[in-house]
Amino acid sequence: AYYDSLLIIGSVIVAAFIAIQRYRMTQREIVAQTIIYHSNQKLHQQQQEISEQNKKIIDKEYNLRAIVDNSNMTIWLLDRDYKLVEFNEKFRQYMWTTYQEDVNYGESFLDKMNKLPQTVFWKERFDRAFAGEKQTYVDFYPEFGNR
Repeated sequence: AYYDSLLIIGSVIVAAFIAIQRYRMTQREIVAQTIIYHSNQKLHQQQQEISEQNKKIIDKEYNLRAIVDNSNMTIWLLDRDYKLVEFNEKFRQYMWTTYQEDVNYGESFLDKMNKLPQTVFWKERFDRAFAGEKQTYVDFYPEFGNR
């Protein structure tokens, strides 16, 4: 009877230990699920913020493109390798009308101009701009409709 009592007590202790372990596992699972839930909520919020920022950037780009394309001035942007990064339609028309050169993004502007005497003229201007010198030029091309 004594050993039976010990066996019963031992079984109760083992059962209690298993119950405690299951409780701890359940608690861990609850904590893990809570962390996952809050992480997903934060991720969703960040994705919404990124989407809103992207929309704002696209709207600004659209507005800037409208301003640039509706300008009467030729506008273009080069990288430090003298490649065309951006330009407006007026610039494309100017290049075709004046030099019979079609322009495309990523092309070297100097390669286009190398066959013309203005290459040095343009390169000097670009190099000064790349050096950080603020410049303003107003060039008139009567053959292109500027006065």
